[in-house]
Amino acid sequence: DIKQQKISFMNQTCNYSITKGIDYNGEHYSLTELDQINLARVEYSVKSNPDLPVLYKADGKNFREYTADEILELSSLVYRWVTYHRMYLNLIKEQISSMTDIDDIISLNYGTSLSDEEKQSQLTSIISNNDPDLHIEIIDDDFDYNSFFRKIDIDSLMDTNSRPTDIL
Repeated sequence: DIKQQKISFMNQTCNYSITKGIDYNGEHYSLTELDQINLARVEYSVKSNPDLPVLYKADGKNFREYTADEILELSSLVYRWVTYHRMYLNLIKEQISSMTDIDDIISLNYGTSLSDEEKQSQLTSIISNNDPDLHIEIIDDDFDYNSFFRKIDIDSLMDTNSRPTDIL
């Protein structure tokens, strides 16, 4: 089913977009599930005792001491990033489920604006708080939908007692 294939693409791309991570203060942070859990633990530690030094690291860097404010800003950014993508996924799946035109379904790419302007506005507000580090990219669906359609054998659709009529 075309809708299921498109939804599968959206699910995979959402996960990719989240785990690919974000940039913060000129450094990159991947956001695998383990990265998100570790950051949540560090955030909890900072909130519990903001005076303790906190060690954390960006991708490809050594651990360094972060200020409580840096951890809280990074955590807030990560929260908005993940929330945006999860919310987008749910809304785009809802949109796909209601669509009837196959060409419109096929042409959807991850990150494409939602057809409902109010929902798109709510979604955009999650990351539009002047966050230069959050960039939503449109990711093309390169699945070959033409291979999805099978050639129909007209003879097999006709029963043995029927014959096609002439159109002249």
